[in-house]
Amino acid sequence: MLKKLVNDLKSLQTNLREIPALIIDDEADQASVNTTRPKKARDKEEEKERTSINGYISTLLTLMPRAQYVAYTATPFANVFVDPEDSQDLFPKDFIVSLTPSPAYMGGKDFHDLDVPGHEVGGVSGLVKGENLRA
Repeated sequence: MLKKLVNDLKSLQTNLREIPALIIDDEADQASVNTTRPKKARDKEEEKERTSINGYISTLLTLMPRAQYVAYTATPFANVFVDPEDSQDLFPKDFIVSLTPSPAYMGGKDFHDLDVPGHEVGGVSGLVKGENLRA
Protein backbone atom coordinates (compact mmCIF):
# COMPACT_ATOMS: atom_id res chain seq x y z
CA MET A 1 0.00 0.00 0.00
CA LEU A 2 2.71 2.51 0.97
CA LYS A 3 4.89 1.43 -1.95
CA LYS A 4 2.03 2.13 -4.38
CA LEU A 5 1.28 5.49 -2.73
CA VAL A 6 4.94 6.58 -2.92
CA ASN A 7 5.20 5.48 -6.57
CA ASP A 8 1.93 7.25 -7.46
CA LEU A 9 3.07 10.47 -5.76
CA LYS A 10 6.45 10.32 -7.53
CA SER A 11 4.69 10.04 -10.91
CA LEU A 12 2.50 13.13 -10.36
CA GLN A 13 3.39 16.31 -12.22
CA THR A 14 2.15 18.37 -9.26
CA ASN A 15 4.58 20.17 -6.98
CA LEU A 16 4.07 18.26 -3.72
CA ARG A 17 6.18 20.73 -1.73
CA GLU A 18 3.18 23.02 -1.21
CA ILE A 19 0.58 20.39 -0.32
CA PRO A 20 -0.06 19.93 3.41
CA ALA A 21 -0.72 16.36 4.53
CA LEU A 22 -1.26 14.49 7.76
CA ILE A 23 0.25 11.01 8.07
CA ILE A 24 -1.21 9.07 11.01
CA ASP A 25 0.57 5.93 12.19
CA ASP A 26 -1.78 4.11 14.57
CA GLU A 27 0.70 1.35 15.52
CA ALA A 28 3.93 3.32 15.70
CA ASP A 29 5.83 0.68 17.65
CA GLN A 30 5.29 -1.96 14.95
CA ALA A 31 6.48 -1.80 11.32
CA SER A 32 7.36 1.89 11.15
CA VAL A 33 10.35 1.61 13.51
CA ASN A 34 13.61 1.01 11.65
CA THR A 35 14.76 -2.31 13.11
CA THR A 36 17.66 -2.96 10.74
CA ARG A 37 21.02 -3.46 12.34
CA PRO A 38 22.72 -0.08 12.29
CA LYS A 39 25.80 0.02 10.13
CA LYS A 40 28.62 2.46 10.53
CA ALA A 41 28.24 5.07 7.84
CA ARG A 42 31.50 6.13 6.26
CA ASP A 43 30.25 9.67 5.99
CA LYS A 44 27.17 11.69 6.91
CA GLU A 45 25.81 11.56 3.34
CA GLU A 46 25.72 7.78 3.12
CA GLU A 47 22.20 6.37 2.96
CA LYS A 48 21.25 4.23 5.96
CA GLU A 49 19.65 0.85 5.45
CA ARG A 50 15.95 0.92 6.39
CA THR A 51 13.11 -1.50 6.90
CA SER A 52 10.47 -1.35 4.17
CA ILE A 53 7.71 0.57 6.00
CA ASN A 54 10.18 2.93 7.69
CA GLY A 55 11.73 3.71 4.31
CA TYR A 56 8.40 4.43 2.64
CA ILE A 57 7.23 6.73 5.44
CA SER A 58 10.58 8.54 5.31
CA THR A 59 10.22 8.90 1.52
CA LEU A 60 6.67 10.24 1.92
CA LEU A 61 7.90 12.88 4.35
CA THR A 62 10.70 13.82 1.95
CA LEU A 63 8.31 14.06 -1.02
CA MET A 64 5.86 16.17 1.01
CA PRO A 65 7.88 18.52 3.25
CA ARG A 66 4.70 20.13 4.63
CA ALA A 67 3.42 16.76 5.84
CA GLN A 68 3.05 16.15 9.56
CA TYR A 69 3.67 12.67 10.98
CA VAL A 70 1.65 11.71 14.07
CA ALA A 71 2.39 8.37 15.69
CA TYR A 72 0.17 6.60 18.22
CA THR A 73 1.16 3.59 20.28
CA ALA A 74 0.30 2.02 23.60
CA THR A 75 3.92 0.89 23.96
CA PRO A 76 6.23 3.78 22.98
CA PHE A 77 9.46 2.17 24.14
CA ALA A 78 10.69 1.21 20.65
CA ASN A 79 10.11 4.76 19.39
CA VAL A 80 12.10 6.38 22.19
CA PHE A 81 15.20 4.42 21.15
CA VAL A 82 15.13 5.57 17.52
CA ASP A 83 18.42 7.26 16.56
CA PRO A 84 17.86 11.02 17.14
CA GLU A 85 20.88 11.81 14.92
CA ASP A 86 19.26 10.17 11.88
CA SER A 87 17.44 13.06 10.20
CA GLN A 88 15.47 10.70 7.93
CA ASP A 89 14.17 8.47 10.73
CA LEU A 90 10.93 8.84 12.68
CA PHE A 91 12.35 9.99 16.02
CA PRO A 92 9.71 11.73 18.20
CA LYS A 93 11.73 14.97 18.31
CA ASP A 94 8.95 17.48 18.92
CA PHE A 95 7.00 15.93 21.77
CA ILE A 96 5.63 12.77 23.33
CA VAL A 97 2.17 13.01 24.85
CA SER A 98 0.99 10.63 27.53
CA LEU A 99 -2.78 10.18 27.25
CA THR A 100 -4.86 9.36 30.32
CA PRO A 101 -5.81 5.67 30.11
CA SER A 102 -9.45 4.65 30.22
CA PRO A 103 -10.74 3.08 33.46
CA ALA A 104 -10.93 -0.28 31.62
CA TYR A 105 -7.23 -0.20 30.64
CA MET A 106 -4.98 -2.90 32.09
CA GLY A 107 -1.25 -2.37 31.85
CA GLY A 108 2.06 -3.00 33.57
CA LYS A 109 0.87 -1.78 36.98
CA ASP A 110 -1.88 -4.42 36.93
CA PHE A 111 0.46 -7.30 36.12
CA HIS A 112 3.74 -6.36 37.86
CA ASP A 113 4.62 -5.35 41.41
CA LEU A 114 5.87 -1.86 40.62
CA ASP A 115 5.60 -0.63 44.21
CA VAL A 116 8.65 -2.61 45.40
CA PRO A 117 11.37 -0.13 46.52
CA GLY A 118 14.44 -0.18 44.29
CA HIS A 119 12.52 -1.35 41.23
CA GLU A 120 11.62 2.04 39.80
CA VAL A 121 11.54 2.47 36.05
CA GLY A 122 13.10 5.69 34.72
CA GLY A 123 10.90 8.24 33.01
CA VAL A 124 11.06 9.70 29.53
CA SER A 125 12.41 13.23 29.28
CA GLY A 126 10.23 15.71 27.43
CA LEU A 127 7.02 13.88 28.35
CA VAL A 128 3.94 16.09 28.16
CA LYS A 129 0.78 15.15 30.06
CA GLY A 130 -2.31 15.20 27.82
CA GLU A 131 -4.24 17.57 30.06
CA ASN A 132 -1.45 20.19 29.78
CA LEU A 133 -1.64 20.53 25.99
CA ARG A 134 -2.81 23.75 24.43
CA ALA A 135 -3.89 24.24 20.82
